[in-house]
Amino acid sequence: MGSGAHSAEEAVASVQHIDEPHIIDDASGSIPLVTFLRACVGRVVASAAAFPIPGDIASAPYLATYDGVEAEELVLLRLRAQDNSTYSIALVPQISEFGPAGDRGYITRWHRIDIEPWELQFLASAGSLPEAQRALRIGLAKATEALVDLDVARWHDDHADLIDLLRDSVNVEDFLPPDVSTRVYSIIESAARLRAIVDLARFTDGAALGAAQASARLRLLRDVDSIARRAMEAATLLSPLLPD
Repeated sequence: MGSGAHSAEEAVASVQHIDEPHIIDDASGSIPLVTFLRACVGRVVASAAAFPIPGDIASAPYLATYDGVEAEELVLLRLRAQDNSTYSIALVPQISEFGPAGDRGYITRWHRIDIEPWELQFLASAGSLPEAQRALRIGLAKATEALVDLDVARWHDDHADLIDLLRDSVNVEDFLPPDVSTRVYSIIESAARLRAIVDLARFTDGAALGAAQASARLRLLRDVDSIARRAMEAATLLSPLLPD
């Protein structure tokens, strides 16, 4: 978007998929997401996706912390104004369901928040791509250890398909530009797989574990999820402040 290499329509397609058209809300009213993105073409100086959660909010700018933690995701932008100055905003999704069970639809409204400059804080939180790759290797080893401790073979049959899926890569092509670098793709794919493993491990109630074991497992899963979220953040950051 910043370079104009991809159209607003392409960006919207990667975000919306089969959802109802997304809307941007701010103090002046509501506009379709595609209209907002058309206005951003050629004006994006920096962008990133952040994934804060309660107790781990380092990537979220102060003015967007509450809403960002509620959604557990937000988009950060630095945009160029007509007078060549720049300003920063956060976009936080608010998703609601509609329709009967078995035929659910989703409406997403993005709440726009004016924020303070965010790039230096984000860089300090997310780290570099090489750091993300190293951390992901450690995280995958920890996640594998957790699954072994949970004795996956004894899990319920309805988890079997999910477990099989996690042995392979996670397909994130539909969510990324076709010209994304191999390194960025690999980091996002690995981080998505790691987060899926963590979610899967949380399906178990840990009834067979003692209190100390259950607490240790929870801490390990939280650490692994943090590694994956940080890696995703590092992979999405586009900024002129990035080191060469």
